[in-house]
Amino acid sequence: MEEIQKISFDILKTIKKICDTENLKYGLAFGTLIGAVRHKGYIPWDDDVDIIMPRPDFEKLMKYFEDNYEELQPYEPWNRSKHPDYPYTMTRIIDNRYILDVDNEKPCGMGIFVDIYVLDGAGNTIDEARSLLEKTRKYPSSIFLATRIKLKNGGTKGFWKNILKPFFFSFVKLMGREYFVKKLYNIISLHDYNNSSYLACIEWDNTTASATAKADIENPVEVEFNGEKFKAAANIDFYLSHAYGDYMTPPPPHDRVYHHLYKAYKKVDVK
Repeated sequence: MEEIQKISFDILKTIKKICDTENLKYGLAFGTLIGAVRHKGYIPWDDDVDIIMPRPDFEKLMKYFEDNYEELQPYEPWNRSKHPDYPYTMTRIIDNRYILDVDNEKPCGMGIFVDIYVLDGAGNTIDEARSLLEKTRKYPSSIFLATRIKLKNGGTKGFWKNILKPFFFSFVKLMGREYFVKKLYNIISLHDYNNSSYLACIEWDNTTASATAKADIENPVEVEFNGEKFKAAANIDFYLSHAYGDYMTPPPPHDRVYHHLYKAYKKVDVK
């Protein structure tokens, strides 16, 4: 895990350098932001790096990677548009010197990564944004389940949800990933970014935690992460409290576990 943390941190520093140079907005988010606030770096039992980016800035970042492909190697974007077998809707910036073996997922060639959660327009109040996320949360869940090789127990809370899960799994496999992807992006297209005061990661988040005031990400604060300064949307305590409750108190020891079900390998032909 420590090796994965080091590699993903190098990816994060590259993204930060591009964003600073090109004046692109971004922010540390979710567990990465908790790590910055509580540990000044990674949560010790977490390998994950999450950032949020407004849609216009994200598109400029993708164009930058396209225009500077050779210079930016071994880092490159990994998403559905460039890699059809990639199962998710959010984009990752990967280190292509590595390959992942992901539990219950078909190989798609992806390496160690940083997640980019794109923020789209979601209305003019936080309640509107959270309502939109509630309405669309079934689609990211359906997309994820449709890409699993087999149904696995665990990870679902609630007696009836577990009873119904096998039937739902059969349904989403029958309909296929693209059916839910199309429905999701049709909804995203209905909300204008420029005329929205609140943003949300509609394309992947299945909680209400990513509803973010546009003003807070346009006027970010700085946080320390692994000895370097990174940006985060202002009003950090408000967002983390809403998403996690008492985020400054670590979970009990039995919950301090590595949560990504994959193994990472360095490619044999990489020096």
